[in-house]
Amino acid sequence: MRRRHGGRNEAFPAGADGPPTQPPSTAAPAPESAEFGADGASRPLQHPCEGVYRRCPVENGWHVGRIVVEPPRQPTPPALDHTVGVPDFDMAAVHTSIPPPQIGTIALRWVNEAGAEWGLELTDNPDALRTGPSNPYHETCPEFHLLRDEGRIVGFEFNGEIYEQCTESEAAGAVPQPLPTHPLGGLYRRFPVENPWHIGTVDVAPSASGDDSAGGASEALRWANDAGVEWGLGATGEADVWQTEEGNPYRETQPTFTFKRAAEGDVVGFEFGPDFFRLAERHPIEGRYARASPENGWHVGVIEAFEDVNALGPGVEVDLPPLGLRWMNEAGVGWELQPTEDPDVFATGDTNPYRDSCPNLSLIRGESDNRVIGFHFNGDDYMRT
Repeated sequence: MRRRHGGRNEAFPAGADGPPTQPPSTAAPAPESAEFGADGASRPLQHPCEGVYRRCPVENGWHVGRIVVEPPRQPTPPALDHTVGVPDFDMAAVHTSIPPPQIGTIALRWVNEAGAEWGLELTDNPDALRTGPSNPYHETCPEFHLLRDEGRIVGFEFNGEIYEQCTESEAAGAVPQPLPTHPLGGLYRRFPVENPWHIGTVDVAPSASGDDSAGGASEALRWANDAGVEWGLGATGEADVWQTEEGNPYRETQPTFTFKRAAEGDVVGFEFGPDFFRLAERHPIEGRYARASPENGWHVGVIEAFEDVNALGPGVEVDLPPLGLRWMNEAGVGWELQPTEDPDVFATGDTNPYRDSCPNLSLIRGESDNRVIGFHFNGDDYMRT
């Protein structure tokens, strides 16, 4: 792994279709090759699960991905007492469902073409991999179940569907072309984001991806949230008002999305019932992180976006407050993160109780693809989960 890499952060993959909800499909015969890593390099595999996988048929970026190997975690050196001089918290409320990572062993990760990813942990069952909490189906589908042919791994079953192992070229040819864009398309969030129903994408509905007879943008859209629930949006004839279709559980009382625009005419979000969903793409470092062998709620948390109302200043009036980034741990303590001249270093805010001795958070990137896989803070490495 590399720390404080000087390269610029790549944009987080956006505009991907929502989590798939199609029925399971039958796996095709497995390819004979399993001698290449997920990056396509000709080298011995570090783990028999490593490789490229696809669901057939491939309908969106969620159906193609890679199981990749991440650098082994090293034992965490003795740390300071994180409970001295900081507010008390309820230990009973500390997150305990994440088993401690296996120190010094290979760590696996699933990364799909839609830009979603989550950790994979070995279990007592050699044919099962436990998914991390970043898996949007974690509560109902917490494991990948490996499929074998004469002992060799040829695929896995997940969420009722079969993903077969394939080559990079087969995967590249299987990913469908992106759907046409729409002026209203993008990632929207209700702030504060309290559950996966508060974040999702608006994009062109697959059934409307063909050429429009009038030559303009398609008039059939789809809303897909991070909870895996989606429904169609149909034009009403009234500008910026869209009718929700079957699948919206609030349809009787909240039947429409009403899009709002800034003074310049740019779309800034939509109203759905009493809530406002703001157009706001994900930042590359957003996600869930944990220290190796977490001991309390200070060692597990998320980097998330928030509406920074304090950044407006006195007397300033705008349509929407600017977005900021913050670290929020499971002990309920958080602090702002401000970019610095170094793109891989973020300064911490005033509420960081270690600010005098540890004022910065430094990103950790993967060796092969430059992805942000963790960060270093206060002597500890926090890795994505």
